[in-house]
Amino acid sequence: MNLETYINEFSKYVICLIMILYTVECFCVFLHSDEESRKGLYFRQNILMFAFHFCSFMVICFETGKVAYLFFYAIQQVILYMAVALYKWLYPKTNRLIVNNLCMMLSISFVFLTRLDYSKAVKQFIIGSTSLVIALIIPFFIRSLKLLKNLKWIYAISGIFLLGLVYVLGTITYGSKISYSIGGLSFQPAEFVKLIFVFFVASALYQSSTFPEVLFSAIIAAAHVGIQVLNKDLGSALIFFIIYLFMVYIATKNIFYVIAGVLAGSGAAVFAYKFFAHVRVRVQAFIDPWSVIDSAGYQITQSLFAISSAGLWGLGLFQGTPETIPFVEVDFIFSAIAEEMGIIFGICLLLVCLSTFIMIMKISADLSDKFYQLIAFGLGICYIFQVFLTVGGGTKFIPLTGVTLPLVSYGGSSMLTTLVMFAIIEGLYMIREDEELEKKKRLELKRQKKEKRRRELKKRRAEEARKEKIRDMQSKNDRYAYEDDGDEIIYDEHLEEVYENVRYIDHARREEKPAVSERREDVRKIVRTGDEEVRRRSDDRKKSKRHKTEEGRRRPEERKKNVRHNPEERPRREVYRNRPDRYYEEEYYEDEYYDDRYYEDEYYEDDRYEPDEYYDDEEYYDNEEYYDGPDYDD
Repeated sequence: MNLETYINEFSKYVICLIMILYTVECFCVFLHSDEESRKGLYFRQNILMFAFHFCSFMVICFETGKVAYLFFYAIQQVILYMAVALYKWLYPKTNRLIVNNLCMMLSISFVFLTRLDYSKAVKQFIIGSTSLVIALIIPFFIRSLKLLKNLKWIYAISGIFLLGLVYVLGTITYGSKISYSIGGLSFQPAEFVKLIFVFFVASALYQSSTFPEVLFSAIIAAAHVGIQVLNKDLGSALIFFIIYLFMVYIATKNIFYVIAGVLAGSGAAVFAYKFFAHVRVRVQAFIDPWSVIDSAGYQITQSLFAISSAGLWGLGLFQGTPETIPFVEVDFIFSAIAEEMGIIFGICLLLVCLSTFIMIMKISADLSDKFYQLIAFGLGICYIFQVFLTVGGGTKFIPLTGVTLPLVSYGGSSMLTTLVMFAIIEGLYMIREDEELEKKKRLELKRQKKEKRRRELKKRRAEEARKEKIRDMQSKNDRYAYEDDGDEIIYDEHLEEVYENVRYIDHARREEKPAVSERREDVRKIVRTGDEEVRRRSDDRKKSKRHKTEEGRRRPEERKKNVRHNPEERPRREVYRNRPDRYYEEEYYEDEYYDDRYYEDEYYEDDRYEPDEYYDDEEYYDNEEYYDGPDYDD
């Protein structure tokens, strides 16, 4: 084995490994919910994309020995880098997975078209660069223009007109009218009409999905499909039909329309097989290509030979024979890629397309506006179904349809349409980001209003409670009650009388000196409207039992102080008149002073209880014997 063989063998493994890593990064994107957390993945994708492009062109230059390929490679690198950078700079809110996949598929296209036909590769590069410039301004218009919803009739008329123009002025290419030329440039209007058709169905069904609207849209859709059948472009007719069928189901959620569409499609397929000879030829080539291998089955058999000879890792660039497949750069580009890069590389390419489709569906699901949601869904169906038709036809999974692989196959109209399609999706993603931002603003505003109402309510309740407490504290109708075996004595304003009676009871208790005092748990009860705090504080004081401690017990000399005749205490007593709860903070109100036996009725029947004598005779209070006389000694 010479050096060229070693380089080729080594390069195909490196290129395949790069593609595997890139594919893994595509699906790792879905593990993150926002673009900010995906930046590392996107950066690695860009590195892998440029690494693949570099390795592939190094192999091409080594195999061909032409330095011109290096300049071509350098220009391609500049365009790809500018595409990534400009999308990121002009539209920071775009979805970079779609941009990266777009650039990756363009690089694959440039590599294999350079391998197959250098002149077509240059032409494709020029069309692709121009299309990228056009695609850069599409997201701005999608995001800004709000009148796109109201152009239903314009979409319908323009689509039918462009397809009818092909029927009148189009040139026949291999039995089908698919294009016409203007100024030496060939166009395929059916590629652009796909986008217009998606906008038509979305504008027709986003407001109302009733039967009249569905019927009207079905008539217009049938006109598109019928013109393409007359042009014998059955691949495009099938794409129109599938787009409409799926979009109607999403808009109406009615399975009846899907069943009716499948039945109608089956009838149309039978009709096409009966009345179109080239359809019968393609069906025959699909069923048994080996029986017509020298004619109608030649393309499909050569494609199967190429794929089967590739193996998992492929033969390597310039080691296969894709030139033996007719129209390999258009209809069978996937077979050429699988032959020289391997089946693993081909599967990874399909997975990259699948990741793009999944992202488009995710964007569609996240959009709240039904019009934009239908557009994203329709464009996603158009893209993935076109991939399915191309790969399925090349692998004998379905009959050949002549549809190109988006962004990879040769074709200016297909490339421009696909780039515009991706640009529209980027514009829809920006609308989705705007909707998310607006939703977050609404939620934040709602939360702020709710918080403000909560604070105001709390403040209002606190103010009402404060005012209620002030009214209760300042009210002259506060009621205090002392329970005496069920008899309740209520004093409203005669607080001094209560105080003096308590002092008298204290003296009487010291005179009697009972051996056992039967204490009640609750000897007094505060009946005060609206003041629960005072009630709680009173209960706490009763439970503290300070009378059992030395600090809580008052000395006898302290008991001799008669507050009634102490001039220094009188102002404070006057202040306390409006704050009666403070009386119970005095030491005179300990529970021990309120023994039950001194509240018995017989106690008050005793002759010694003569309140008038004690209260009226001030001299008696001044007499020292009142406190120290023999009647009160221990």
